[in-house]
Amino acid sequence: MKKTLLFVCFLIITCIVFAQRTVDEISHKTLLVEPFFVWPSSIESSRNVAPKDVLDLLQRLFPSDGLEEVYAMESFRFVPLEKDRKDKLYLVADTDVTGRGIFGRIQIVKCEGRECIMTGQGSDGPTNLGERIVDVDGDGIFEIVTRNFAGTYDGPLTRPIYIYFIRKLIGGRLVDVSVQFPTYFRDHILPMMAADRMEAQRALADYSKPADRNSQAVDDRSREGSGHWKATTYSEKVIVELQYVQDEYHRRVLREKTAGLDNALRWARSDDPAIQQFAIQVLEPIDSSLAAAELDRLAHSPNATTAKRARDSLDNRRENGLDPPIPPAKE
Repeated sequence: MKKTLLFVCFLIITCIVFAQRTVDEISHKTLLVEPFFVWPSSIESSRNVAPKDVLDLLQRLFPSDGLEEVYAMESFRFVPLEKDRKDKLYLVADTDVTGRGIFGRIQIVKCEGRECIMTGQGSDGPTNLGERIVDVDGDGIFEIVTRNFAGTYDGPLTRPIYIYFIRKLIGGRLVDVSVQFPTYFRDHILPMMAADRMEAQRALADYSKPADRNSQAVDDRSREGSGHWKATTYSEKVIVELQYVQDEYHRRVLREKTAGLDNALRWARSDDPAIQQFAIQVLEPIDSSLAAAELDRLAHSPNATTAKRARDSLDNRRENGLDPPIPPAKE
């Protein structure tokens, strides 16, 4: 019983953390005291800024009594992010907002005197800002490469498989512009995805050890008993997630609108709601009667989570004009 309660608490905390990291609202703050450094006017001069002064600024902007607290900083850079404002540099910092040494929140800040504006973006896994802040098209304005886990966070068994995005600061928000840079994506990000695949395969090989299999079996039984999960082997999850990120790349970046449809139709027939969720995510934006019919079937699933997600996806399709609206009920 005690272990079950601890596991539930861990999941709740994890959900809260991940929910925070998805927030990218623009906020403004007036500091009581200006930053303890001169805001750099060039990338060269930014190299003189001390890390401790940057962390001090971030912790004043994101204090413990706020919605999001910065506990630590892994790395930072000052770069131009706005078109036609190359002389205005933004601070981009990889921070820990969990207090557990997990650096997965990219903070973006620009201050003029005591007046600061901030926004942010979650990015899973280790973040090397030297590789993730890039001038993709050579126009002097930098883009930021972020990534998110393909599947749900699963503690030590989380698969190192990611969806990658090229983001540009537009109107104070980081917007996905990957579709504008298919060549860069092919030449630079696909190799990262290939490295992820190799790492996932190594993790799968480690999982095949008896000790890891026993650990996973216990985990699967606890989920099956919750009424929301059914046992799915680790290898099945790896296979689905690897295929999902490939299909997602073809749909989002290469604009192959029905890429992954056949895979999604197969995943929809799985007994595991986690696998069905991948199917729902794929089927929602695809303009196909097969996709609509399968979502309608899942909307009547005996699993409440699957049914709700499918109904939400059907609503989204109607709002986006993919499916006709439901006619009003006759009196």
